[in-house]
Amino acid sequence: MLALMIGTIGENATLKRAFCYKVQRGMIHLAGYAHPSGSELNDIHFGKFGAIMAFRQYVQEEVDLNLLGKDLCQHIVGMNPKFLGSSEFEPADKNEDEESLLHQEYLLDETITVADFLSNNGIEVLDFKRFQCGELSSESGSR
Repeated sequence: MLALMIGTIGENATLKRAFCYKVQRGMIHLAGYAHPSGSELNDIHFGKFGAIMAFRQYVQEEVDLNLLGKDLCQHIVGMNPKFLGSSEFEPADKNEDEESLLHQEYLLDETITVADFLSNNGIEVLDFKRFQCGELSSESGSR
């Protein structure tokens, strides 16, 4: 994949880190987003920032899981949460200081939190990774 990208864009590149999600079909969904989202090669998106997320739907509702996953990954890219968090922990005093994904104001609707958005759509985020070009491997990741 890296060699294909180098040949297509004509720039040298190195891979600093990688991760893999292995899921059973139909039970766990994967979503991704790259920003800016201009280049695409064989369904591989390139951008300076990106996110990948694993989630499951626990209530069978008619929702567009592809769009929902993309929107949540867009939130992860834009708001840069450091970890998933849980309802057991108190949110930060200031919204701009919040590092827990679940307690952050939802990027596309600031009247609700990410936890509210997930609950309203019957889904649960299991894990996520955020990355950006030039970062050190210890700069991002979920806890």
